[in-house]
Amino acid sequence: EDFIYFLAQIKKKNIKTCILTNGIKIVQENKFNNLNISKKIDYFISARELGNGIEKPSLEVFQKTIELMGISEKNLLFIGDNPKTDFESPKLLGSYTARILRGIYKDLKDSGNIDFSAKNYNELLRKIWER
Repeated sequence: EDFIYFLAQIKKKNIKTCILTNGIKIVQENKFNNLNISKKIDYFISARELGNGIEKPSLEVFQKTIELMGISEKNLLFIGDNPKTDFESPKLLGSYTARILRGIYKDLKDSGNIDFSAKNYNELLRKIWER
């Protein structure tokens, strides 16, 4: 529920949104359709479709995502949960990073590539608006 609220608030500011996943596209699409968030996201990208064998944490997958979205890497806030795959490449590109501390990766050690973290999307939203 906090993610749905987060998306609604982001959309009010006309900020582009994208979900980038290493998951199988049809499985992920079904999940997002069942959660009623597919129409709330501007871009849905399965890393496997961007090229043969590229997935997060590959720098190439983040570069291609930024190109597809038509934004500058300096204007990107990448939100993820897994310090092993989600943050190093966006930081190398000069983007901002935020970590959601929940789910199966919540207890993994921080990678050092995270600008800020939050326990939920409401807290994350507050931190974004403070910046």
